[in-house]
Amino acid sequence: MSQTRSSAADGTYGGRLGVVGGPTGRRRWPDAVKARIVQESFAPGARVSAVARRHGTPLTLAMIDIDHFKQFNDREGHEAGDTVLVGMGRVLTHHFRDADVVCRMGGEEFVIIMPGATAAVAEVRLSELLEVLSHKRFRYRDRVLGPLSISCGIATFPEHAGDPLTLIGLADKALYSAKNRGRARVEIYA
Repeated sequence: MSQTRSSAADGTYGGRLGVVGGPTGRRRWPDAVKARIVQESFAPGARVSAVARRHGTPLTLAMIDIDHFKQFNDREGHEAGDTVLVGMGRVLTHHFRDADVVCRMGGEEFVIIMPGATAAVAEVRLSELLEVLSHKRFRYRDRVLGPLSISCGIATFPEHAGDPLTLIGLADKALYSAKNRGRARVEIYA
């Protein structure tokens, strides 16, 4: 499997996580499948995890969720929602470094794996993304769709965990903290 992510027009995103699904696919990935995909990325033999462990360099995982996406889909329709997911995938692909892995986990959830980035660096980058999205308008057919916001959770090896395998759970906790504290924000695991 390729070590680089794809920015294909169909919206699929690759990398060590592999192709998780194009943003237009509506199927939900069970938690066990999500965990396995990320675990394989961070498994002891996986390059990104091995480099972080061997060199003691940071490895940050960010979970991103589009705020109130179900209501958006109910209001605008699933085809408009699919258009937004493809557009969001493109925004994420262009916003993050080539070394970062951008992956759609399912539904409106995305994961960004940032080798070498500290939690502080990731927080700045995600805060910049919030600003970009506050001005971004997605189009569907002849309509301009309203602004969308995201909530983000960050966890970093070795700052928050002694094992990169635990990052997804910690980033997920930080994501839920962001949602509980009002959405449209970035939270670092504490």
